[in-house]
Amino acid sequence: MKILAMATITVIAAATTCAGEAGPARERRVTVCIDPSAGRLMEVHAAEALASEVFGRIRVSVDWRERHSCPARGNPIQVSLSYDTPERERPDALAYALLAGEGSHIVVFYDRVRKSAPNPLTFLLAYVLVHEVTHILEGITRHSKSGIMKACWDHADRFEIGRGRLGFAPEDVDLIYGGLDAPGFGPTLAAPHNPAPVALQ
Repeated sequence: MKILAMATITVIAAATTCAGEAGPARERRVTVCIDPSAGRLMEVHAAEALASEVFGRIRVSVDWRERHSCPARGNPIQVSLSYDTPERERPDALAYALLAGEGSHIVVFYDRVRKSAPNPLTFLLAYVLVHEVTHILEGITRHSKSGIMKACWDHADRFEIGRGRLGFAPEDVDLIYGGLDAPGFGPTLAAPHNPAPVALQ
């Protein structure tokens, strides 16, 4: 049974790197503001730490904030968690990312991720967050042939996710850097509502 994590993007920009390679690039920074209810969940804190580690390998620093301390400037990415997702709400999706005039926004179907993930939940949740944040940073609806931004994570990918070692394809690193280096960083290019799913086989 395939479990889909869909990302619908309307306006975005960014770049990524090889798994485990930091390279000579300078460090870049992105702010992600998460639903305050997540503060009660140890798994979310652990997932944030692992997501930071994954981005850190390509010299991108993630500043995780709760919504109440989210800066007004700098186009922070907003993350909401859904705990009781209706079955008809994007069936089979684990999360989606969009920009609909209210800033970059990710919705994670936390209840579905929990049901889909083997123990511990941390690894799958972290990679769902990384995948969706990257969609927003890259600014285009696309998937790669390998790595974190594949449309479909196979068994080998899931094994690497479970070790916290699945990395970015080189082209994704370039797109992430490009987005973060854009003047006044943030999604600024209009894009259609095309689904960009990632599936677990």
